[in-house]
Amino acid sequence: MKRNSLIILFSINLLFLTTLSAHKRTDYKKKVVDTINVGGDRYRVKWLLRENFEKGNWQNSWVLEATKADVEVKDGKLHLLDYGIGTTLWYKNEFPANIIIRYKTQTEEGMAENKLNFNHISHATETDGSILKIGKESKRTGAYTQYHQFPNYIATLTYKHSRLRRDPGFELLSDSKEAAALDSIYEVVYSVYKGRIRYYLNGVKIHDVNDPKKALPGGKFGLRTWSTKAWWDDIEIGVLEKL
Repeated sequence: MKRNSLIILFSINLLFLTTLSAHKRTDYKKKVVDTINVGGDRYRVKWLLRENFEKGNWQNSWVLEATKADVEVKDGKLHLLDYGIGTTLWYKNEFPANIIIRYKTQTEEGMAENKLNFNHISHATETDGSILKIGKESKRTGAYTQYHQFPNYIATLTYKHSRLRRDPGFELLSDSKEAAALDSIYEVVYSVYKGRIRYYLNGVKIHDVNDPKKALPGGKFGLRTWSTKAWWDDIEIGVLEKL
């Protein structure tokens, strides 16, 4: 049973962006190698991060960007409530270009169906290729359009659709009518290998597209939502090795 005694609550108000101290996860040192099969595809993965929010120092590795949002950990899950501007929670370390990402997510009670919003950002860097500024240093408020100004890939799952986009420029790479539903638990798996981007939802491949431009290099990863109350758990990120 996951720990339920520790509750860590962050509440931020207008234009206050939280920046937390540097921290490196011990999982980077373990470099666990695994072979996984999903949606008919097989991957060989060297895991770099496994975050289950059971360790009391998890907050040292994540940085929040929002105008108004609540973030807390309870029962071993990350619970996030955005009040309508947009919220991004960045992991501090960068990840390589060829990666696989896996996590679980679900809405909380009381959510309206038209506000389901489970997104993530990967391969994020500054325009000149340098390390992305995050948190207070970035001066972003969490508004979605601000994330279309620098290089990244954005994967979205909403009550209407699922999409893959490339920034800067908010370029649509793939569009699916697959949509999120209330009370459903989703396991998202997302991979990028030499510019080929694949996205799976509960074991079913939803997107499979090649970036028509030069593939983005590695960069930062962040969870992203808008006007949603939901939880995330079991976040895993690994580097893909050739089979």
